[in-house]
Amino acid sequence: MADYAIYDVETGEIKASMSIPDRHPEPEAPDGCAVFVGATSPGRTYIEGGETVEIPPRPEGAFFHIFDYATRRWIDPRTDEQRVEQAFAALRAERDRLLREVLDPSVSNPLRWAAMTNRQRAAWAAYRRALLDITNTKDPASVVWPKRPKG
Repeated sequence: MADYAIYDVETGEIKASMSIPDRHPEPEAPDGCAVFVGATSPGRTYIEGGETVEIPPRPEGAFFHIFDYATRRWIDPRTDEQRVEQAFAALRAERDRLLREVLDPSVSNPLRWAAMTNRQRAAWAAYRRALLDITNTKDPASVVWPKRPKG
């Protein structure tokens, strides 16, 4: 068996990899591609100068990034609109998680509320209102989260 890869000659991106029995001819590459003889790991390596090169690790927190074989860098392919939409979705998810804590029976239990002072109840009501209003922000990246009241 011999290992082969078909790769894009401009970018080095591996398009296919295969093992072929020795008695079979070497695969043919389509236009714009070439054949590499040897083991490869598509999605983890690319071809440059006739050698396999490891793709660098994805940057931390770069969930949406893809490796751009032409520039040899990780890039975020989303549009500005998609980035903002994703940031607002994350903002709403965190806001909803915090609201669930406020509405948790151990926090909103009527007996617990009855034991609170007017000032404590007002603080919890203001916290809840601030969480509900947080999505009115223009810039989801610069949100200042309200502090959870004590008690």
